Amino acid sequence: MFSSKRLAMVSIALVVVALLRKPHQFRSVIYTLLIVGVFIGTISVHQYVTGNFENPYGGFAEAEFMQIVGETNDFRLSGPVGDPNFFAQVMVVLALLGVERLLHEKRLFWKIIAGWAAAASTLTVVFTFSRGTTIALVAALILFFWIYKLKPAQLIVILVLGVAMMLFAPPTYYQRILSIADILPSGPNGGLNIYEDRAVQGRASENLTAWVMVMDRPFTGVGLSNFSYLYQDYGKSLGLAPSARNRSPHNLYLEVAAETGIIGLGVFLTMIVLAMRSILQARRRFIDAGMEDYANMATGFAIAFAGYLLAALFVHAAYPRYFYLLIGIAFALPNLLVDPQKESLELPAQPQLYDRI
Repeated sequence: MFSSKRLAMVSIALVVVALLRKPHQFRSVIYTLLIVGVFIGTISVHQYVTGNFENPYGGFAEAEFMQIVGETNDFRLSGPVGDPNFFAQVMVVLALLGVERLLHEKRLFWKIIAGWAAAASTLTVVFTFSRGTTIALVAALILFFWIYKLKPAQLIVILVLGVAMMLFAPPTYYQRILSIADILPSGPNGGLNIYEDRAVQGRASENLTAWVMVMDRPFTGVGLSNFSYLYQDYGKSLGLAPSARNRSPHNLYLEVAAETGIIGLGVFLTMIVLAMRSILQARRRFIDAGMEDYANMATGFAIAFAGYLLAALFVHAAYPRYFYLLIGIAFALPNLLVDPQKESLELPAQPQLYDRI
């Protein structure tokens, strides 16, 4: 049974579907998200560069002093979310939306906003030191540049921005990212460093416990939100060290499978597939209506959503409101152009908010 909190999260998607009805509203949504990226990203980058970690900037910028690699500790940005990994997952979406608009936006002002959002959001991901989200961002960017064949001028701009941003990355960031190789079975130490990395060791224990729960109750799972309460009991049976706090699997899909079983996982994955199908359906309708810019925005949104889902391989559903916001936008998109030819004729030459600039 859904709790009131979960029903509230689902209602976010329903409200978005009800309110997002016209193509120009989709443009407004994209640029609203980019403005959020500029605001949060700029504050976050300023906080890290200046080392002003004691100032939460009105709650928009928090930071935690955590392990980076080995015995090295440092501050990791956690933004208004309060956790670096979940914060990074959200900023990946904004970074990818910014990259798409940077390449395809025709108006100079909004191209600058898009580039600003992309750069600030990407740097924020770096300053969270999130390894899983970095993998997701790189994979999504590879997908992006596979779909869009860049012109020479665009490629130069992207490369210059990329190199400039990497100059801001602290050496400990590269050490943390390169430590991924140490925990792989094919790594230089045969994966033995998993025992020296507390974060990886904890996640391995949590995901192993989740898998055992799936095997124990494969069809129905252990119940919604019950993983954290049952973790200690299952951990004891596996010989894991007891934890001082409730834990969650750092994998959204394992979490869903453990708590709702194969049936629940099937429903969840179906929802994601249908959401992606809705985005691609909207993209096709935009193309048929001769609205190339909107088609590009739909493609960028699909890639940004894919980046979020890839990052979910390394985090659980602690902040589902962001997921349901993206789901709501995805399911609303096909309804923006019910009749492509009619809608393209009715589309205002100057859309209502951002095209006035």
